[in-house]
Amino acid sequence: MIMTTTELEQVIRTSICNTFKREYTGKIKIKKLDPIGYSVSLYPQGEYVPLVFDAELEDDLFIKYLIEDIRNRKFHL
Repeated sequence: MIMTTTELEQVIRTSICNTFKREYTGKIKIKKLDPIGYSVSLYPQGEYVPLVFDAELEDDLFIKYLIEDIRNRKFHL
């Protein structure tokens, strides 16, 4: 299933909330990559430099990659 960037943003917010038990209220910028994948920039509250995640993966795999990378790097969102 191919999501719109708005749908992907909502899935990212929900996945962060479900995984880390906290609501992500920062800004999210999403850019679709050609032919497949996304570049997602997370701007945690008060941060000017984004956390950037790029991967040429389908939607479901990209979400798994994003959450796992946040977990492994121990980012504080």
